[in-house]
Amino acid sequence: GIECRQRSTPAFVADCQQALIEVFDETRDPKAVCAELTRWISRLEAEAVEAVSLEITKRASKQLEEYTQSTQTTAAIQRYTDTGQESVAGRDISYVVVDDSKSGRERVRLPSEECSSYDVEFYQDRLISAAESVLSPVGWRRKEIRHTLSDQQNQSLRSYRTDPATQWVH
Repeated sequence: GIECRQRSTPAFVADCQQALIEVFDETRDPKAVCAELTRWISRLEAEAVEAVSLEITKRASKQLEEYTQSTQTTAAIQRYTDTGQESVAGRDISYVVVDDSKSGRERVRLPSEECSSYDVEFYQDRLISAAESVLSPVGWRRKEIRHTLSDQQNQSLRSYRTDPATQWVH
């Protein structure tokens, strides 16, 4: 289903998707939706998003030793265990993804921990997925969304030039 209805979706992603739905409802224009998406991605890239709005909440269905895959959820369970929490099975756990390229407990931070940065690419991908859910009924998938985002970024960069035939303004 749509991400903003899923309880595991971070508030920032759900809020973005709601804004994208509103733009699409008003305009019926996928490019207008991508323009709105660009504004949300810019906030991420500027690291202007509070970590609390990026928290993912999942239910831990088992004890840590029962998991066979190294996932974000298992990384969070490892961190909870490190803080002295005994059993997390059957409980909701929340975390922020700080470096999804890692495989262990270092890939996430818990709400009780200092979190000064987050994995921009991970959350950007979540935003693009949310946009795809909004635009897929009109045939737009990630490829079209990423292409449009790239075009918008290139147009924005061109506006910083003094003269197309010369150097960039510093």
